[in-house]
Amino acid sequence: MTDVPEPPITFVDSASLAEQTGDQHGPAMVGEFAQDASGDWVERSRGFIVPDDWPQQAFAFARE
Repeated sequence: MTDVPEPPITFVDSASLAEQTGDQHGPAMVGEFAQDASGDWVERSRGFIVPDDWPQQAFAFARE
C-alpha cells in the first residue's frame, strides 16, 4: 500500500466562507472543527451550503 499525502485543509471564518460560497451553483459540504484537550482537530458537525434555488434545481434534475 502506498502512502498518499492528504490534501491541505483550510480553515476559514464564517465571513470568508460566505464570500467563497456566495456565487456557487451547487451544494458545498462544510464542517465545523475544534481542537480537543490534546490539540488534535475533531470534527464537531457537518452540513451543506446550497443556493437559494437548490430545491427547484434538484426537482428539475430528478424529473430528467
